[in-house]
This record gives sequence, C-alpha cells and structure tokens, in this order.
Amino acid sequence: MWRFWYDKDFYDIYVLADRYDLEGVELKNAIVETFTHRGTSFDDIAAFDDDFTKDEIRQGRWRAF
Repeated sequence: MWRFWYDKDFYDIYVLADRYDLEGVELKNAIVETFTHRGTSFDDIAAFDDDFTKDEIRQGRWRAF
C-alpha cells in the first residue's frame, strides 16, 4: 500500500531540523527508527519514488504551500 506525504509533513521535518539543529545523519536515523516502529517500508512511501519530485502538480502544491 502506498502511503502519501503531505506538504506539511515535509515542512514539519524542515522546521524540526532547523529548530533543533539536527545533522543529516541524525535526521535520517530518526526517520528510519520511526518507520521501523510503525512497520513501514521505504518502498511504501510515494515521496521516495523517483517520479515524486518531477510531478508538476506536486511542485505546484509545494509552491502554493
């Protein structure tokens, strides 16, 4: 089952990383740990699909956000 991310999800990660001065490795480890805890595979996340960042509708929504 594909799980979709909302623009706010990306913004929340940005704010947390900025506010708490997280390093990339720390942030990656936190995300991996969260996925493991929830039993979610990275393959299930649409945001990690190669076409996600190229999607014109998604890009428009991000600009509007």
